[in-house]
Amino acid sequence: MFTHKDGTVANFDLVHDSILTSLHTHIENKAMDGLIAQLRDEYKGGVEIYPEILAHTVLTRPKRPQSSGGQSQ
Repeated sequence: MFTHKDGTVANFDLVHDSILTSLHTHIENKAMDGLIAQLRDEYKGGVEIYPEILAHTVLTRPKRPQSSGGQSQ
């Protein structure tokens, strides 16, 4: 995923934010899946969840400030 066309691997500083975002998204998706499963079980017959609509739902989070790369100014 982070390999250049010439086969070299991208510098970590260049992909750090992409990796962090990917990890956050994975964690959020697992948490939402768990919550939905819990709600389905808890409210059987009382709440209907439509998987088609859920598949199109996108979570958003505020954009985090860019790090300075650990350098003091």
